[in-house]
Amino acid sequence: MKKFKMFAVVLSLLIFAVGCSSTVKIQSVPGEAKIFIDGELKGVTPYAHTDSKPLWMSTEVKLQKDEYKDFQTNLQKSEFNIIHIFSYLWWMDYPAEKTYTLEKK
Repeated sequence: MKKFKMFAVVLSLLIFAVGCSSTVKIQSVPGEAKIFIDGELKGVTPYAHTDSKPLWMSTEVKLQKDEYKDFQTNLQKSEFNIIHIFSYLWWMDYPAEKTYTLEKK
């Protein structure tokens, strides 16, 4: 029983210590909108964003373009399902691509 507890502790630490980066391509209609990730200007769309945030954290995305309303959203990795922790642990990822349509002012 003592070995099992030790194994469970080590396995838990490994699961939460593993950092796996994810990439999502962010596009806008119209294109070439300024993109801010977590408040920091990163460039213009289309933009490939990569990070290794844990599953439970979101990424703030803000798009700006002259003559269009600012667009803001939170980007989340796939939902975490404890039942499938072992089979899906490494598959938790951003969607491959997200496209946002900006509205005219």
